[in-house]
Amino acid sequence: MEKKEQILETALNLFIQNGFDKTPTSRIAVEAGVATGTLFHHFKTKEELINALYFEIKTDISETIIEGLEKAGGIKEKMHLIWHNYLSWARKYPKCLQFLTQFSESQYITKLTKQRILDVHFRFVFEIIEEGKKQGIFHNLPNELLTSIFGGVLHQIIRFILETPMNFDDKEFIEEAFLASWNAIAKSS
Repeated sequence: MEKKEQILETALNLFIQNGFDKTPTSRIAVEAGVATGTLFHHFKTKEELINALYFEIKTDISETIIEGLEKAGGIKEKMHLIWHNYLSWARKYPKCLQFLTQFSESQYITKLTKQRILDVHFRFVFEIIEEGKKQGIFHNLPNELLTSIFGGVLHQIIRFILETPMNFDDKEFIEEAFLASWNAIAKSS
């Protein structure tokens, strides 16, 4: 593992355990097995480090949720695939999910970082939502709100499933859970 990845992995664990304010960069460096100067070579500040970690995790999510998307047909099938891919990612990386839960709405993640994520990695979701609105599938609400609603329901479902892991393998439950997310943004037919 490269030193930069060691630093990010260590920061992930320490930020989750201790929070941002109670995690000094000196401790991150020691536990990552690097000199403090090496940490500051890669990340000029602790704020830059947490934003880089957030960006890396969100990048990984975006790469995961698009897997197979080019083969998906309609809007519902695309959203179904994105939903399932995200659920699989969350199951595989619960620490990353915990980090996002703790820090996505924190003051430490800058608006610039969040905007870069949207522009670079998640624009395709807005395009799917926009197409769904044009087809009359989704409510005529701002794309950001629709994705927040869909994602918010999904996050609550993931939290529930992580607490009751047997539900990961219950196909009927998973499909009903997807429909809960879908129905939160889709118009009744």
